[in-house]
Amino acid sequence: MCIRDLARVGQMLQKGRYNNSQVIPAGVVEDIARGADAKAFEGGGFKTRKGWSYRSQWWVNPNFPRSFGAHGAFGQLLYVFPEHDLVIAKFGSHPNPLSSVTDPVHFQAFAALIQHLQLSVK
Repeated sequence: MCIRDLARVGQMLQKGRYNNSQVIPAGVVEDIARGADAKAFEGGGFKTRKGWSYRSQWWVNPNFPRSFGAHGAFGQLLYVFPEHDLVIAKFGSHPNPLSSVTDPVHFQAFAALIQHLQLSVK
């Protein structure tokens, strides 16, 4: 998979549609975006992900800017921002795989990109 393919997967996860065809059932996309019990997640020790949840391989951020994403070690990620009609796909080779190191940089970049593009909540 190249980065463009990964981004296309993210676009498809916006609403489960591609070229006016429902590829992923809307209920599946809604279920992913809903996430899991944030209280159950609190004990995980992810200080950079307060209020988040994790279920079925997806990290769900209910805070602004609301998103859900998949992470690989060392900086690979796919994030979907449904309310901003934005997908961010990134391949990386960060020397440290810890989210406590990579999250602050990624989250600042996401917020700056949304602000720079002047994307409002839909």
